[in-house]
Amino acid sequence: MPEGRTHGCGKKSKSFSWRWDGQTLHIHREKNWLHDEFPLAELAEILKSLEDQFGSGWFPLANNVEKVSKKTEKRGFGMTIFRVRPDAGTMHAQASSYLGVVFEDLELATWNKRCIGIEWRLNGGAPTVEELAMLLRARGR
Repeated sequence: MPEGRTHGCGKKSKSFSWRWDGQTLHIHREKNWLHDEFPLAELAEILKSLEDQFGSGWFPLANNVEKVSKKTEKRGFGMTIFRVRPDAGTMHAQASSYLGVVFEDLELATWNKRCIGIEWRLNGGAPTVEELAMLLRARGR
């Protein structure tokens, strides 16, 4: 399983692992054994929504639990995840910290190299569902 580390400063940076089972991306958080699941269609929709909102520009992490739950968080990665799949709740939106690193690993996004004010930008347009599946299959085992 590929491993990663979130971009928070110091102790806010968290280790995790991820894997692709052919249909769903699984993110296993180091702390509390939390597990996030992102089906292929959801991942493609998140990437397309980010492209539609930000084009090739930077988008913020935007995953504050309180603000996401009240729908007052600014437009960004966490809020995009929440809007794509609101039934999954705010913890799912918080997985943006991990998913951004996975997108970097897949060479779909670039990080701004900051641990405060974390942002990413897409490296080109959002991939098709088929292209995304190929990337995940090649890297996520």
